[in-house]
Amino acid sequence: PWMHPFGCEVGFPDPVKRLGTLMLPGLRTASEGPADRARFGLPRDAVLVAAFNNSYKYDARLLDAWLQAADRAPRAVFVLSTPQEAQARLRAFWTSRGGRPGQLRFVPRLPPAQHAARLASCDFFADAFRYQGGASGVAAVSAGLPIVALAGVTPLSRMGAGLASFLGLEDTVCADVPAYIDTIVTLVEEEGMRRRLKAALVRGVEETDFFNPRRVAAALEHLYEQ
Repeated sequence: PWMHPFGCEVGFPDPVKRLGTLMLPGLRTASEGPADRARFGLPRDAVLVAAFNNSYKYDARLLDAWLQAADRAPRAVFVLSTPQEAQARLRAFWTSRGGRPGQLRFVPRLPPAQHAARLASCDFFADAFRYQGGASGVAAVSAGLPIVALAGVTPLSRMGAGLASFLGLEDTVCADVPAYIDTIVTLVEEEGMRRRLKAALVRGVEETDFFNPRRVAAALEHLYEQ
């Protein structure tokens, strides 16, 4: 019901069965050391917006939203990890629309434990639109980052939104693109809100037993029994 709510049917030929929990299983990634911006070459005085997704999830609509947020919130730096082949095109698009080069930062891919420490060095996670983060969203939660997501109409476009809703962070689930931009700007500008959301995320993880592998397995077993 979080990733494919009732009344949000998209024409599947087969019946849809909904689990009593979020279908994404939680895997807590061990971190290799504490959060440390200097270690990863990240700016100390910026608000780091983690945007780790596969490059095919970035499109003009998403980048335009980030550009508008970056223009309104100059302290924002969007941190991406993409193949070299994609970086040139993304950089060119960003600058062609008037984006400040320093607000789009590319970092290398790292082993999971190092990536977890780098994620924890960021401030929050901004998800994609048409194909949201599954593993990347779970990794963000494991690192303690709230997720800002647009509520799409298909399960793939609701993974981040469903994850945030399931964990009780409805304030970061956005009904439209202007709300998505506003939420990013507000989080960049208001440190107190970032702290409150991180505390709420910790509570949500505990209350939902998110990182217990039996959570999804038991829900599937119950569905099969029915």
